[in-house]
Amino acid sequence: MAALPVWPDARYHLVEAFEHWRGALERVCAERDNFSHVLAAAGEHDGEAWFHNDPEAPYGGGLSHTPTSRGGKIRQVTLASEVERLGLKPPYLIKLDTHGFEVPILTGAEALLPQTSLLVIEVYVFHVNQQALLFHEICAWMAERGFRPIDLSEPMWRSHDEALWQFDLFFVPMHSPEFACNSFDAPG
Repeated sequence: MAALPVWPDARYHLVEAFEHWRGALERVCAERDNFSHVLAAAGEHDGEAWFHNDPEAPYGGGLSHTPTSRGGKIRQVTLASEVERLGLKPPYLIKLDTHGFEVPILTGAEALLPQTSLLVIEVYVFHVNQQALLFHEICAWMAERGFRPIDLSEPMWRSHDEALWQFDLFFVPMHSPEFACNSFDAPG
């Protein structure tokens, strides 16, 4: 909802894997004509996956493509197929808060990247799961796809040692006009 004052007329589509959030998503979408949602995991292909989450900790979760003893089977969609299904028009802004599952989701959104103006990705300084890329690895991965970081927000530090844990990193296309000037001071 933080984006709403900045882009009040934008079309918002929310993809959420955790059933816990269904009621809140339905309420938001019922109140606003420019919001929709799908209860599914975002991934690299359409199909099914296994998702687990602790109802007492609704801001986390994990995805697997093989059956696990925790969680259950859920629908998986790509961001590209959701854009096509809904007929969403570019330019796109993609926001990921996916706890280390960024690469499969972005792989499923690869067709959208040439028409994407901004990506906001929650990145980590520590490995939060086996497949998670660290923030500098996400930067390199995004650079291979033509994006550079331009800003950050919401840093979070670990409580036990105050080490930087995570932050949102903003990526824009490498050809963005901000990158034409490499000086700290404004061009004169």
